[in-house]
Amino acid sequence: MFIDLTLDNDNINRRYLIAVDDISLVEEVGESSYVMLKNGSCLSVKESIDYIKYLLDNVK
Repeated sequence: MFIDLTLDNDNINRRYLIAVDDISLVEEVGESSYVMLKNGSCLSVKESIDYIKYLLDNVK
């Protein structure tokens, strides 16, 4: 299963499909949301932490 998120990067709206199985942690720092991947990568995304958790709960 995948979730569709928008990267928060240089004001360019790049949408990414991220495999749920690749996500190790979802975290909020200040006003930013981050998705940590099992490979060690960290993605800053525009969606709120609550929305990301909602997506993850609904695809499992």
